[in-house]
Amino acid sequence: MPDAYYSMGQIYRKIKPAAILDMGAHHGYTVDKLLDYAPGAKVHAFEPTAQSAAILRQRMSKRPNVHVHEMALGDKTGMTRFYLNVCEQSNFVVG
Repeated sequence: MPDAYYSMGQIYRKIKPAAILDMGAHHGYTVDKLLDYAPGAKVHAFEPTAQSAAILRQRMSKRPNVHVHEMALGDKTGMTRFYLNVCEQSNFVVG
């Protein structure tokens, strides 16, 4: 079975990205993995839910290259409904 983190890591080691976007960063576990492969990259972690963003902010507080943005991203500027699920990793926007 393919390992997505391993595949990303191989790419990041080759291209050495200056910046990485993590959209839907939740508590930052993917950010941790990304920084294992690209420790010098600036990471913009987007997490729209206040509780998860607070945990993310706390977890990344010692990493000056990680910037937490408490917002959702989409193809239009504006406001929309954001639906929270019992399993917070599957929250979503319908638009």
